[in-house]
Amino acid sequence: MKKRSAWPLTIAAFLGIVFAVNFALLYLAFRTDDGLAEENYYEKGLMYDSTLRNEKELGWDIELSFDGTSGAKPANSVNVRIYDRAGGGLEGAAVKVTLRRPTSDRYDRVFDLAGSGSGPSYSGAIAIPLPGIWDLRVTAGKDGHEMEKTFRIHV
Repeated sequence: MKKRSAWPLTIAAFLGIVFAVNFALLYLAFRTDDGLAEENYYEKGLMYDSTLRNEKELGWDIELSFDGTSGAKPANSVNVRIYDRAGGGLEGAAVKVTLRRPTSDRYDRVFDLAGSGSGPSYSGAIAIPLPGIWDLRVTAGKDGHEMEKTFRIHV
């Protein structure tokens, strides 16, 4: 009886393993989150310089205070103070806070903050679903002008 060479079987097994690993990676790539959390990132990148220039001309300053230290709390208090170029309080602005997870857009939420009635203070309660690192993007608008500032927090 003539002994067969093992090379054809070895090559076929190797190619089978390569195809199996490639199909497994394709399956995981389509089944998992892509991690893209910013929409229109290219357009925002193109407009970055003009956005900075407009915000500098506007001269607003945004400060944030956040009391959350535990993800177990159902709601955390956020207080935003906005000052104009002269250092006076900016009253009557529409302020919203966008809660963003840097790695995924699955938990993004938008919260409107209410003004205190007098002074530059805007406050509200936000619910943070998970502990970890979060971005609070504060957007303030008044009289057709808008400014945005992002704060990173750890809960």
